[in-house]
Amino acid sequence: DEARDDLQRGLVDNAGLNPHTEFDLLLLLGIVERERDDSQRSLNALGQAAALMPDGDPHGRARLEIGTTLAVAGLVGLAVEELGAAAQLCANPDDRARAFRSRGAARQELGLVDLALDDYSRAIEQTTDTDERARGQITRATILGALDRRREALIALGDAALAARDPEVARQVIVQRGALRSATGDLDGAIADLELGRDLAFRAGDDDLAARVAVDLGAIFVAVGREADAIGLFDHALSTAAGGDVAFTALMHLGSVHVARREPLAALGAFERAAGAAHDDREGRARAFLARAGAAQRFQRFGEAAADYARVLTLQPGPQAFDQASIGRDVIANQIGSLERARAELTILMRAPEEPSFRAGPTLQRGLIALQLGDIAAAEIDLHRASRMYRLLPDRALAEACLALLSAHLGRCEDARQHLIVAADLDPAGAWKAQLADEADWNNCPGVTDEG
Repeated sequence: DEARDDLQRGLVDNAGLNPHTEFDLLLLLGIVERERDDSQRSLNALGQAAALMPDGDPHGRARLEIGTTLAVAGLVGLAVEELGAAAQLCANPDDRARAFRSRGAARQELGLVDLALDDYSRAIEQTTDTDERARGQITRATILGALDRRREALIALGDAALAARDPEVARQVIVQRGALRSATGDLDGAIADLELGRDLAFRAGDDDLAARVAVDLGAIFVAVGREADAIGLFDHALSTAAGGDVAFTALMHLGSVHVARREPLAALGAFERAAGAAHDDREGRARAFLARAGAAQRFQRFGEAAADYARVLTLQPGPQAFDQASIGRDVIANQIGSLERARAELTILMRAPEEPSFRAGPTLQRGLIALQLGDIAAAEIDLHRASRMYRLLPDRALAEACLALLSAHLGRCEDARQHLIVAADLDPAGAWKAQLADEADWNNCPGVTDEG
């Protein structure tokens, strides 16, 4: 307001004295009014400036600002006309570059992509600022990439890399080129660019960019089989990112890696954290819970899967996520129904008046079913009972191994280790491994099966 008042006083004081000074004051007033979000007053002042200098470079500069205000006000079609006139009238090449660049943005907004690309190219030719030239090439590359004209996009980014002098612009070029190379299948080139971009971001103290690049680089490492390196990158991104979409994406990738590595607790934990990182993003939370439900289902944690599908449906997400959750819920309901029926049949068998050791097998099986259903207390009771009922040492070892598996299922690794020590004492040959060795829950406690 103070700047506007000063300019208006200057106009009053200068009235009719010097048209060039009056022009400059009107031009500045129009810019100030635009920055104050008063487009009408901006256009009034700039229109007066254009009328005061009806031709040549001054008129072109006024038309440039009029076009800029029209674009800001959403009158994009009118802006294109004004900016085109400015590009022809302005004497300064950087003013012409700005006119072409702004007209390119306006044409892009109107969907005139080829004309927009032409304007951005003209802006690059006109500007004397090498970093502005690099930014123009970045813009062109973004458009070309979206059009699947990736070869041209890579050429544009190569030119941008040569032009950039500002370290921030250089980082942006390198990172964008890495992402584009990844999209074209040049994974080695992508890794080289993204590693360089991440290093440059670290040196500049740009933790947010470093975290974003780490996530992209980690995704490529997963694709080339470098899962351990990918996990390290995702973890580092989580330690430096402010949160939001970077953390969400890192955690979703991390969960998928842990699923592939058959690490149930790590996978489920990552997807749970991803849902938390999504905050108020309902679709993001739904995606995270869907992924968690799928992982739980894969690892035969059917009770957890049912709960996660229910969480998705409670969020009322878009049709695709809602349909996936509905189908998943129905599939899980059938699986749980089958397990509950099997559990009931085993309960009947356990009531038979045979020797306790004959009831041990059904008791053990009922405990394992309870584990799949998420009824941990019932699982623990049945598995302990089976351990006491069995008379043959290999059978008792199997029960102890099942108790170890339950502990690993919960992440109680020391308990799992102790149960496996007992199992090894009961059956040094480890016959139980034929039945349980491939269970994913062992991976919750790395190295624990060495005890058996």
